[in-house]
Amino acid sequence: MIDPHGDNDGYHRKSEHKFWGYKNYPIGIDEIQPYWILCERSKAFLSAGIIFFEAMEGKRAWLSHCGQVIPKDGELVVSEACFPAHKYTPLKDYFEEQSAKKCRLTWVRLRPEIWTSVQVKEQAEAECLKYHLSRDGMKYPPVNLAPMAGVSIIRYLFPFVKHDHWNNFIPPEALDDERICSAEVACGWSWGEYLLEKVFFPASLSMVFPSPQDIFDSPYTEFMGGYIKEYKRRKK
Repeated sequence: MIDPHGDNDGYHRKSEHKFWGYKNYPIGIDEIQPYWILCERSKAFLSAGIIFFEAMEGKRAWLSHCGQVIPKDGELVVSEACFPAHKYTPLKDYFEEQSAKKCRLTWVRLRPEIWTSVQVKEQAEAECLKYHLSRDGMKYPPVNLAPMAGVSIIRYLFPFVKHDHWNNFIPPEALDDERICSAEVACGWSWGEYLLEKVFFPASLSMVFPSPQDIFDSPYTEFMGGYIKEYKRRKK
């Protein structure tokens, strides 16, 4: 018999329960280093849509945009794919938006241990810089998210086609295609990927390109500061 005043949801049978929250590990603009990666969640409508489709895949997605930090014209900028054209956004602009509570910034970098030598790391960074500077003036159509959204919906409707990650290398012929922000980050490191024979950002919603959440969740990136979604366990 069910006790209308009792605990009938099974909670009493669980010794501990997981909860989450966003925590900020403050980091100053002067602490950001070249070749770190910016991950972001903004309050824009498009941001909510990206997170929705990533979450439909079964992941607890909370990031919707990313860009590559590079040196340009004597300052650090975020090289990013933004409709209608590629942008090089000064770091101060992002910090001002965060101060205005328009977004949350998260900073990651590739783990130092993936590089086999200092020379390989420096060459990979040089190739990354070369790639991102070549994007100047690149135009982006407003429909770039459609393929990832389609894959997400299909997997949601048909669970048997789910995959945890695709581990494909980005094909060289795809490097000049029009694409989304996270793909630009991944393509910038393609030289290092091929040399080390590692996929730095395994993709969950595309056979070729990762999503913004994939950039953060990669086993080859590490959190450096800013906001992070933390999961904890608590007892009743």
